[in-house]
Amino acid sequence: MLKKIIIFFWILMIPVWCLAQTSKNLAPKAFKSEFQNTKNTVLLDVRTSAETFFGTIELEGETKEINYYNFDFEQQIQKLDKSKTYFVYCRTGIRSRKAIKLMQKHGFKKLVNLKGGYNAWTEIY
Repeated sequence: MLKKIIIFFWILMIPVWCLAQTSKNLAPKAFKSEFQNTKNTVLLDVRTSAETFFGTIELEGETKEINYYNFDFEQQIQKLDKSKTYFVYCRTGIRSRKAIKLMQKHGFKKLVNLKGGYNAWTEIY
């Protein structure tokens, strides 16, 4: 009987866990397409100013740069509009995933990570 209850619980919880998924990890072409086809978006670069000196992703729409390594990164992201969809990137995609985790902790629901980061972007564009 206990086994049936556990199985029933798992079946009920799968849709809830899927709905709780609030971030995507997209390759450059899918990232660009989704950004262009989504309303109320922000392109968020979490790299350092030294990294952005060598180039940024140029897409039409709102863009922000907030260095993940700044001591006040969390305070800066808390000032952002949580109703928007944030397309986040860094150099390789690792820092941006960490940034997304922090953003989720602060109540952000619509987040998209650039898989492979700016390095992957520049290989295609």
